[in-house]
Amino acid sequence: MHNTVLPSPPRLLHDAARCLALAHQHRLGVTRLGRLEPNSLQRLAAYTQPDDAAYVRFLFDLLVEAGLLRLADGHAQPTDAAYRWLAQPAALQILALRRAWFDSLHLTWQWLPADRAVVLPAVQWPALLLAALAALAAPEADLTADDLLQRLERQGLLVPRGRAQNLPRLRQSAAGRVGRVLAFLLRAVLPGLALVETVSPVGQAGVRPTAEGSAWLRHALADRPGLALDPPYAEELALPDTPLAFAPVAAAAVTMTAERGVLITPTAPARCVFDVTLFARLRSPDPPARYELTPAAFQAALSRGGDAAGLLFKLTVYSGGDLPPGLADTVRAWQDKTARITWTPGYRLTPAHPTSLDQPRQRRAFRERTERLGAQDAWVAQADAPSLFRYLRRLGYTVAPATAGPGAETAPLPPATLPLTELLVVLRTYEAVARRVPGLAQLTLADVDRAVAEALAADDLAGVARLVASHTALLAQQLPAPHLPPDPSSPPSLRGKGDGGLGSPAPRPPLPLGEASGVRAVLAAAIAAQTPVHLVYVDTRARVTRRQVRPQRLVRRWGRDYLIARCELRGDERAFRLDRVVTLSTK
Repeated sequence: MHNTVLPSPPRLLHDAARCLALAHQHRLGVTRLGRLEPNSLQRLAAYTQPDDAAYVRFLFDLLVEAGLLRLADGHAQPTDAAYRWLAQPAALQILALRRAWFDSLHLTWQWLPADRAVVLPAVQWPALLLAALAALAAPEADLTADDLLQRLERQGLLVPRGRAQNLPRLRQSAAGRVGRVLAFLLRAVLPGLALVETVSPVGQAGVRPTAEGSAWLRHALADRPGLALDPPYAEELALPDTPLAFAPVAAAAVTMTAERGVLITPTAPARCVFDVTLFARLRSPDPPARYELTPAAFQAALSRGGDAAGLLFKLTVYSGGDLPPGLADTVRAWQDKTARITWTPGYRLTPAHPTSLDQPRQRRAFRERTERLGAQDAWVAQADAPSLFRYLRRLGYTVAPATAGPGAETAPLPPATLPLTELLVVLRTYEAVARRVPGLAQLTLADVDRAVAEALAADDLAGVARLVASHTALLAQQLPAPHLPPDPSSPPSLRGKGDGGLGSPAPRPPLPLGEASGVRAVLAAAIAAQTPVHLVYVDTRARVTRRQVRPQRLVRRWGRDYLIARCELRGDERAFRLDRVVTLSTK
């Protein structure tokens, strides 16, 4: 037996990371029976072993059995356990896959074509495989698939049951099927799980278990009750002190080609392979695997939510800080080019790359403000353009006017105006803060306050009062009461009422909601009767709206009471803070 320190993690870990990356991108479709669709099978094979469909099926099914993949909505998706598994050391990753495989030994042979003649029934396969593993646990010499096949034949395990045992052709067929499974076991499964080492590179591979692999097999076989094999492992065997370990590996190599492309050769760990697969194109899966980062591959990563900063950070970590000169400038130039959106008068948005708007179109904030124009362009109304452009810039896009032609003029963006309700909230909240924090500038805002208030409707004034009351209640919790006397220069509507602290707007009419308990009682009755209610609501931007909602439940989150209701104005479920409801009516 060889020592337990292996030169590098097995290829199976990298192939598993690539499979999880494809599932993360929703590129692995499955049938209703839980099998990979033909196109997905070919795609996964191109990322692992193109000429070995049995290995691809085994890999996918192993990740499902290990709880790293789940099947939902016609796709394979990584589970939360998969992301934790990717962050583990290679030894722990291998042990997790070993346990899943040994608990589901049928994965080793279920890729075989259907046995129409039922030469070997399903109940006979576990005994065959356990016998082969027992022979591998303590071999006298290097073993091949033929050696294992002969041992099983001497033990009488290859004899078909029933009438098939008297038919030479069926006996030969049974030996052929078992031989294929044993060859697959020695070629892909056991080396992939770091249980054995391959000792012959060509022809029929011979294997030799490592010290740790032999100990693990003996321990696993000892846990199988009623296993009567030669040598017997029915008793509990002591596990030798031979932990699984891998020699240190070099960092990922990152180089630049003459065409300004980027070549990446990840070695370990599996997390590195997972991340590189998300933003680069695989050129060759054969070890050492090589990836190519091109503008097209980078744009595809951007459309799935990636960015240049995250890419450069990961490359820096995985390469040990050894990045080629000019790589950062190249990647940022790609982002500036591919993430650029230009607008023309009339607010037609034209992306620099055909897929640049694919990722924003998946967000409701973008869909609600735009209309699709052709295959890739979009249109936004003048009133929505400023907020949409700010939103796109937060997502990392560069939004700029299109280059004007000769004699053409570029229409400027409409000026951003502050609604009167929001302005009044700002004025009164500032006065409240000034009364709490000594030393702030005392502004004479009475005339401005009066002029703005006179321009607002009654519901808007009530909404402002409700929002200011919410703000001042929060300030009262966060700022100590200074007990300052009222400032005679402040407008009457902003002075306190002798409480020495934060006062509410005095001349504003009382809100018709009453006590919070009464509000909850009205809403609880509406929820029980499943009847709609009418309310006037003010949001955090001081926008007052009139809505009819169907209450569903009352909840308390983040120290606030909320009403969860279906809003008929928005056509969707919404959460309403009770302290921002201006009026409430069940009529």
